[in-house]
Amino acid sequence: GDKDDPLRSISAPVPAGIDAPKAIPACLAALAASPDTLRYANQLGRAYVKADRYFDAMRVYRAAADKGSAFAMLWVGNLHDRGLGTPKDPAQAALWYEKAAENGFAVAAYNAGVYHFDLFNGGKDRDRNGPAALKWFEQAAALAQPEAMYQLSIIHRDGDGVPADAAKELEWLEKAAEFGYGPGLNNLAMKYLNGDGVAKNENLAREMFQRAEAAGTKNSKLNLAHLYLNGIGGQADLPKARKLLEEAAEKEETGAIVYLAQALDAGSFGKREPEEARRLLRLASDLGSDKAKKLLLEMK
Repeated sequence: GDKDDPLRSISAPVPAGIDAPKAIPACLAALAASPDTLRYANQLGRAYVKADRYFDAMRVYRAAADKGSAFAMLWVGNLHDRGLGTPKDPAQAALWYEKAAENGFAVAAYNAGVYHFDLFNGGKDRDRNGPAALKWFEQAAALAQPEAMYQLSIIHRDGDGVPADAAKELEWLEKAAEFGYGPGLNNLAMKYLNGDGVAKNENLAREMFQRAEAAGTKNSKLNLAHLYLNGIGGQADLPKARKLLEEAAEKEETGAIVYLAQALDAGSFGKREPEEARRLLRLASDLGSDKAKKLLLEMK
């Protein structure tokens, strides 16, 4: 059954190491010998996806889903969501996500929440989609899905379908951070840095930004570099600050590019580098930064 299926996990990507030409006949043989073993059907579906045989993947996953496999339900939803092996149909995908979620699949509950939240933000049937998004995000969070915890913090911060509630925002941020979720760590660190709803603690903010940066969180390099550059929450470290900003610039994070340009123009790393600053501002401007465009006009 699905309960003991090792593929019944919140992580459902197809492993890069699957050798589809070998896996497909092996899975077909295993499934033929034991048609009710859902693990074999799920493995066959994964092999078909790896081989880009999406119609076959849909056929196999749908049969397994009809037998109760939550993993297969998730993948039927994924294929509908992406229009692979079937016409693209987000509404149909959401129905399958909800079925998988009702069987305890956390990532499916999160996907269902995203579907309803996108409709809510698009102004479609907000009275229904707002509560539905909240319901599925809360279910995903209860199943230890940190992305859902983070999303709930945003919902309560912005008052999306619920009254804005800073205490609930903080509660969900703390839960997401406990799971090491980078965006949760980054936002919580900002609260400790500024004393926003918590006692100001620059040392703790620095530690959290470090953890967020190690997790690859967008904007965390910029935030941590700011602390290193200015000696906030610990000793200043100019080489680390510059390295972080340059790494973020390589990822085309415009905020970091502009910050680095301003630091170079000001000589924050030892000497002024106005030409490099201009180059970076032109890059940020090309990437759509209005601030960079304004600074370019102001530079002599």
